[in-house]
Amino acid sequence: MSIKENNPQVTDYPTIFREMTTFVPQLGVDRTFKNSGAVSGPENPKWILGQTLYEIYVRAFSDGGTFNQVTKRLSNLKELGFNVLWFMPVYPIGKQNRKGSMGSPYAVRDYFTVNPEYGSEEDFKHLIRQAHSLGMHVIIDMVPNHVAADFKELKENPDLVVRDARGEPTRRIKDWTDITDLDYSNPKTREFMRRVMRFWIEAFDVDGYR
Repeated sequence: MSIKENNPQVTDYPTIFREMTTFVPQLGVDRTFKNSGAVSGPENPKWILGQTLYEIYVRAFSDGGTFNQVTKRLSNLKELGFNVLWFMPVYPIGKQNRKGSMGSPYAVRDYFTVNPEYGSEEDFKHLIRQAHSLGMHVIIDMVPNHVAADFKELKENPDLVVRDARGEPTRRIKDWTDITDLDYSNPKTREFMRRVMRFWIEAFDVDGYR
């Protein structure tokens, strides 16, 4: 049974999108509506069904903004009825063209480690182990569309990103000046992101991605 059959009041996003197209050019957004929900893919794991998710932005979760302070609150979150923790991006944030003094967590500088402002890799692994011991699952935000302007991998693999006619890294949404788009027409980019996704499952034991 489809989501629409289960939820007859599913929002008609194509209609909403058409109604707001007069505003879209101001944002520099592609006006084409893409119904990604119609694209087939692997089924969701059974454990995600009927669960209650709690979204965590580590920086804003506590005064100190660290993994260890999240770990201290896991039992409390469990008691409140949350059984899936969804972390906003935990990767280091780019410095070049940074938005504001702290930057956007979606401007990923390095996919293969954690933001040192949040703590160490071992701190995050410990958090995940503790969550699992409480019967909770952990998913993290994967940022597959774009990377920071000073993305670490660009020095060795400059062709991972989209480039303009002058050969400069570019992006579809012009206001997002702190990022550049990944180029999925390049097989190397697709393989690179497969490696990224395997890494967090194998090295950190995360349960999935948003």
